Amino acid sequence: HADMKAVQWSKLLMNLNNALVALSNLPLAAELADRSWRVILAGQIEEALAALKAAGIEPARIAGPPPWLLPKVLRLPDWLFGLLA
Repeated sequence: HADMKAVQWSKLLMNLNNALVALSNLPLAAELADRSWRVILAGQIEEALAALKAAGIEPARIAGPPPWLLPKVLRLPDWLFGLLA
């Protein structure tokens, strides 16, 4: 990737979920299957995106939806999230 700093920031956004996996004591797939945990992750990502924007940093799109769309996808109902994920 041409902009490795942007990739690192995107990786940080994905790694925000690590604390939730530890707190939920669930495997990653089970934690992501539960909207209540995904809503918390969506809030974490929104906060991180706001901080990145204030710092003039644009995270890269590595896989899946662009970073700015992640909170919206995470807040979808379980059945719809399951279809998309």
